[in-house]
Amino acid sequence: MAPDARLAELAHLGALSAAQCKGLEFDAVVVADPAAILAQSPRGGHDLYVALTRATRRLTVAHHGPLPEPLRAAFAGRPKSG
Repeated sequence: MAPDARLAELAHLGALSAAQCKGLEFDAVVVADPAAILAQSPRGGHDLYVALTRATRRLTVAHHGPLPEPLRAAFAGRPKSG
């Protein structure tokens, strides 16, 4: 892919909080550090649910260390990448 085409693709990227993306859908979503989302507020579970349910085609969860307990069963048996 030509560098100009690659830059045009990157222009469509955005970073949103769970609150900002509530009610929206995206083809692909990357949820970064689900444990931090759970820990950041009393509504962390709700915020994480919102973040995880915005993708219509592809969901990627980026994390270090083990997944938080609520996600372990949900992702059991799913392919791992990287």
